[in-house]
Amino acid sequence: MMRNNGDWMHVRDEVLLEFLRDDGGDVRPHWLAHQLSIKQARPVHSGHILDSLKSLAQAGYVEPDPNNDLTFSITQQGLGYLDGRFRADLLVPEPNPARPGYVLG
Repeated sequence: MMRNNGDWMHVRDEVLLEFLRDDGGDVRPHWLAHQLSIKQARPVHSGHILDSLKSLAQAGYVEPDPNNDLTFSITQQGLGYLDGRFRADLLVPEPNPARPGYVLG
């Protein structure tokens, strides 16, 4: 399947989406950082993971838990991206302060 990455995406974003899809539940940046550290055999900082998750949330690919904005799950749009049905290269995520957990920064 062909995935169209956006210029705004980091190289780890696709791997994060795959972890979220495969885990099937809400996960925290610390857990994702640990999993990536194991997979890549090098340390990954949870702050970088949180930044990526916020960008992916702006794109609509993940969403924070409404009761805990440090726990994220994949959305139908995120699954669609992984399946090649959504094109990230046609999307420009923008901050929205009205949606806590979705604001970049």
